[in-house]
Amino acid sequence: MSKERPSAVCEHFRRGECAYGDRCWKRHEKQSSEAKDTRMRYPPLVPATDARYKSRMCAFAEAGLCGRGSECSFAHSRSEIIDRAKSTQTDQQDVVDPIFCPITQEVMQHPVLLSDGFSYECSAIEDWLLRGHTRSPMTNAELITLGGKVLIIPNHSLRALIAYCTGAESPEQ
Repeated sequence: MSKERPSAVCEHFRRGECAYGDRCWKRHEKQSSEAKDTRMRYPPLVPATDARYKSRMCAFAEAGLCGRGSECSFAHSRSEIIDRAKSTQTDQQDVVDPIFCPITQEVMQHPVLLSDGFSYECSAIEDWLLRGHTRSPMTNAELITLGGKVLIIPNHSLRALIAYCTGAESPEQ
């Protein structure tokens, strides 16, 4: 008869910051016999210039408990995260938003992966290849071929991420 190992103690609960409450997968117990305030506490506000500002979902808002409203440093919807990402993009060539096709500069619907490690909109890269190109549009490296054709792999993970970020339902795969 084996004895079950107790789950780890939730450090967030100890600090009074666990946003999961009864749904937390770790054990909630007080560190000492003294009564401790176990209410959820808001994380500190960060300035709008901070990279962390509106980059993650607010656990309090997801639970319907955030009282900060628009003053909250965390996003209350997926569209806030996308808007923040778009507003902080730079003009540097080496920064690429993964949900936009590097060829069309539009949100991809059917992303595919090539041997250069980049994802492209399927129709855009097929058009690129039909025009006789055998090199990557991003790196200019020779693309790997299989049986005389460039290897194109559907990027299902990116497709699901795009659906999640845009709030659209994931299309049939």
